Amino acid sequence: MRLVDLLWSVIKNRPETAERWPAWGEVTEKPGLDYVLMDFGTVSVNSRYYQPNPFGSSPVILVVELLINNSWGEPGWYYSQGVDTGTGTKATQSGTYSSVIVQTGGHALTNKPARSGTPNNTITTAFRGTASCRVHVWRVAT
Repeated sequence: MRLVDLLWSVIKNRPETAERWPAWGEVTEKPGLDYVLMDFGTVSVNSRYYQPNPFGSSPVILVVELLINNSWGEPGWYYSQGVDTGTGTKATQSGTYSSVIVQTGGHALTNKPARSGTPNNTITTAFRGTASCRVHVWRVAT
């Protein structure tokens, strides 16, 4: 029904003001977030690490960070045809969502910010050492 199709008799019988304002929870289903910080220990180049999903087989949002030069930051990921391998560190889920996987690049864990997007500005070239690794895990709760 369009507004112009309403009859005056229908409109005039409606109250002018609401008798009660609904609570926020009554008008929206506001989801919550569950959060876990996973410790993946020390990671090295060209490696793959598995841990169980802390939320069972639920899909989750993942952000991996490395500790390099006393600074935590996302390492980024990119592929370089020149070295024919990846640079960076990535967190993802298995196909069944039951595992959280950290994969490190075959060339380096990260690179300088202009190449990898890492916020760690103390890195000036490809970082091929080892680093502490953690993964932030969020699940949208209903």
